[in-house]
Amino acid sequence: MPQNDIGDILSLAFAAVLAMWSAAYALKFPGLSVPKWLIVFLMVFLMLTGGFIFGKLSSRGVIGGFYFGIFVALLNMLVLGGLLSEEGASKAPSFLIFIPGFLIFGGTFCAIGVFLARLFGAPNQREVNWRGVFASVTAISTLILLIVGGIVTGYQAGLAVVDWPNTFGYNMFLYPLSKMSGGIFFEHSHRLFGALVGLNILTLTVYLQLQERRSLIKWLSFCALLLVILQGVLGGLRVTGTFTLSTNPELVHPNATLAVIHGVLGQLLFVFIVALSVLIFTLQGEGRSAYRASILIGNRLPLVLLSLLIIQLSVGAMLRHFGVGLFFHIALAVIVIIFAIYLGIRTWALNPKASAKSWMALLLTVLVIFQIVLGFSSWIVSGIRSSEHAPTNLEVLITSSHQLVGALLLMSVVIIFLLPNEPVSALNSSQQADAGKASYKVVS
Repeated sequence: MPQNDIGDILSLAFAAVLAMWSAAYALKFPGLSVPKWLIVFLMVFLMLTGGFIFGKLSSRGVIGGFYFGIFVALLNMLVLGGLLSEEGASKAPSFLIFIPGFLIFGGTFCAIGVFLARLFGAPNQREVNWRGVFASVTAISTLILLIVGGIVTGYQAGLAVVDWPNTFGYNMFLYPLSKMSGGIFFEHSHRLFGALVGLNILTLTVYLQLQERRSLIKWLSFCALLLVILQGVLGGLRVTGTFTLSTNPELVHPNATLAVIHGVLGQLLFVFIVALSVLIFTLQGEGRSAYRASILIGNRLPLVLLSLLIIQLSVGAMLRHFGVGLFFHIALAVIVIIFAIYLGIRTWALNPKASAKSWMALLLTVLVIFQIVLGFSSWIVSGIRSSEHAPTNLEVLITSSHQLVGALLLMSVVIIFLLPNEPVSALNSSQQADAGKASYKVVS
């Protein structure tokens, strides 16, 4: 790996922070009473584990692990400001002591993790495509943000915080963690995860601009950055309706239409990052024209299904926010199911069984089955609850899972479309004939 390529540090640091935040979010979930000491212990353990994994995958050594830990600690400053603000303005000088101390703490623990990794054997000697790994980590972080956002919608907590980008007048990153309860926990956590994802995509874009030679990858990463900025602004305007810092509920105008757009764009951003990561891996060492020819063979069906899924996603968002379009949502679901099962079976049959494309075809088919069950379950639990009662935990679990599987369906179709077809020589005679027919149709 070139010395100026810090993709290992960047990708694994964001992955470590994402794991820490996700664990803390789950343990601090309203209704749970997990001791603070246990949460602190788990955070330290995850930081140590991050250093251990870094030591196994990177060849930078203990010193590199120290720098890696400093970057992990820097990213965690996005939430630690809320912890320090608990002490009040009179103890503000403690920031000057805590911040460098925390950076050294993070660097030391990750360096220890690297040292322990070396005790259990040599680091990985194989070349790693860290650009692709970093993009994949970014896709996972965006998926986690979708889950957190879906929970916000499920508990109807999108307006729990009245202002934006501040939180009840506080700087978003300095809002006291002790005040995060009920709907505020869901909404403010969503904002913090959004900030992490935004920083992740910004860092990925800058990194790819410096490390990539392929103009297509550079442009796509820049487009991802524009999308996440737009997504953040839409999320804020959904709350305030206009650009204002006011905390007066009478001076803000929440916009439910922007909530629908925000939800749909979030899923599109996720699949866009997935597509970027797939292209980084699959375009490695290939000519653009050869790659374009390889994915065109028999690939019109994924584009049709992708279009149907986006329409279905939009109708589902309308149904979730406004309660309209149920019949159309169900009718379109039948068409989507037929197309998805056919695409899954056809792709699985036309590719070698151990190939990535066949595995994605199998995943697509399984996801469709899960989505059918979750769709009916969402309909049932939402119909049982009266409008006067708050959503139950079971309802939120089912509806949020339904949204999550929808995003995974989009992901699987995009990957099937972008993965190049296996060489014809890897297919049996009947599969070669089918592939030849598909190729002839595209050419003709």
